[in-house]
Amino acid sequence: MTLAVRAWLFRGAGQALSLETVAIADPGPGELLVKLAATGVCHTDVHMLAGKRGWQVPAVLGHEGAGHVVSVGEGVAGFATGDAVVLSFRSCGDCPLCLGGHPAYCDHVSDLNFSGARRDGSTPLSQSGAPVLGQFFGQSSFATHSIVDASAAVKVDPALPIELLGPLACGVQTGAGGVFNILKPRAGDSFALFGAGSVGLSGLLAAKLLGCDPIIAVDVLPERLALARALGATHAIDARSEDPVEAIRRITDRGAKVSLDATSRLDVLRQAMLCLDSFGRCGYVGTNGATEVTLNSNRFMRGCTLHGVMEGDSDPRRFIPDLIAHWRAGDFPFDRMIEFYPFEELPRAIAEMASGRAIKPVLRFS
Repeated sequence: MTLAVRAWLFRGAGQALSLETVAIADPGPGELLVKLAATGVCHTDVHMLAGKRGWQVPAVLGHEGAGHVVSVGEGVAGFATGDAVVLSFRSCGDCPLCLGGHPAYCDHVSDLNFSGARRDGSTPLSQSGAPVLGQFFGQSSFATHSIVDASAAVKVDPALPIELLGPLACGVQTGAGGVFNILKPRAGDSFALFGAGSVGLSGLLAAKLLGCDPIIAVDVLPERLALARALGATHAIDARSEDPVEAIRRITDRGAKVSLDATSRLDVLRQAMLCLDSFGRCGYVGTNGATEVTLNSNRFMRGCTLHGVMEGDSDPRRFIPDLIAHWRAGDFPFDRMIEFYPFEELPRAIAEMASGRAIKPVLRFS
């Protein structure tokens, strides 16, 4: 049995997305069928649209979904029809990294999240009998419904505003987890953020919650710097008008104890390393694929370390509920970054995120 659903189809780099009707299959073993209430838009989606990863087409992207379970496939435990869920990345659960509590670094993370295949190698979406790739990050949430691998689903309190929660699945947990789980600053440590988008600002919120001081935000857009100030930055540096490395060293006297580069730009990564004090730690969120990185060795000789950040080194089923608890306590106001768009206005949401007008667009389903 198949269900007709609406989905945004990606047909190739440089081509406009099109909202079309596709068929979605029943959930197979280990899967859920979820009716989406909302989905975040992430820069990884934009990179895919630009052709930076060679996916087959047509395909449905989207990987920050949130909604309610419609039906449950064979062998799935812990989920029932009507459950509220946030959809995150897939992991195998069996490799040494998954078993060691690091599913974001799963040995099979690329195949599970970027191959487009279900466990049996098929895709759950089709159009006029032809396959449509539909397992992006185990979910493909730019659609009204999604077949989701149960390993990518996190059950949440049904009383919560489900339309807010999708961004916790990727962008927010990447930035916040990069600070909470990887960099682990102590209260009073100086923190420098490069790139005040949704990932960077999530890291800033985590740094504030941990008591970092000063908290320095670097960006080139005044609106983003203003929001960084409102969310807890003690200093805001416009990189167009002053050298951020010199400014950070002036503010901190010695350099930052911790920095986070959320821009994926190698010139900025160099600044995030150069601004560090001895034994400083830099987190790097890279989304541009395999890239050669050249850095000044003096920072390493001063005991500094560079940490790659993949999904915040998070276990979503533990970490997303933790973030929700911080939000409910008033200590993690990630919702201030969100701007809602109708599901039918995905192209506008992407354009306004690219321009910097929107920090974290979220498509809301009617």
